[in-house]
Amino acid sequence: MKTPNGWQRLRLQFGSGGHELPKPWSNLGGEHDIRRPLRFESDAVEFILCEHVIEHVSFAEGLAFLRECLRILQPGGVLRLCFPDVERVQRDFFGAGCRCAACDGRRAEYLERLQVSLPRQALWKTLTEWGHRAAWSRGIAEAALLGAGFG
Repeated sequence: MKTPNGWQRLRLQFGSGGHELPKPWSNLGGEHDIRRPLRFESDAVEFILCEHVIEHVSFAEGLAFLRECLRILQPGGVLRLCFPDVERVQRDFFGAGCRCAACDGRRAEYLERLQVSLPRQALWKTLTEWGHRAAWSRGIAEAALLGAGFG
C-alpha cells in the first residue's frame, strides 16, 4: 500500500515455511535465497521478520544478508531476527542456571523433544542439525548487526 510520502510499506517474512503471516506480510520461502542480493529496492521495506533462517547459512553469508536488510529497510524500519541462541542453550544446560523443579522439567522436556538423553547432545544438535551452518548468540548477533551498519 502507498503511504502519504509515496513509500511502499512492505513487510517481509523470510523463511516462513508453513507458518505464513496474513496480509500485508509477504511470506518468502526458498525462492528468496538470503545468500544472494535481495530483489528489493533500497529503502523499500518497513518490517523484516527472519525467524530461524540465518543459522542455515555461513556466518559470512549471514553478515551479507544483514547488510542487505539494512539496505532495503526504510529509515526507521524494523528487523526482527530470531535464532537458536547457543550461549543460552549452553548456559541453561551447563551453567549455573536455575535448578528448581520447573526449570528441571523444562530441560527434561527439551531433551525429550530433541530425542537425546544428555545435555551435551542437546547442545550438539542445536549446533549441527536441521541444516545449521553457523552458531549465533545474542552477543554475536549484536556484533554482526553493528558490523553490517545497524546502530
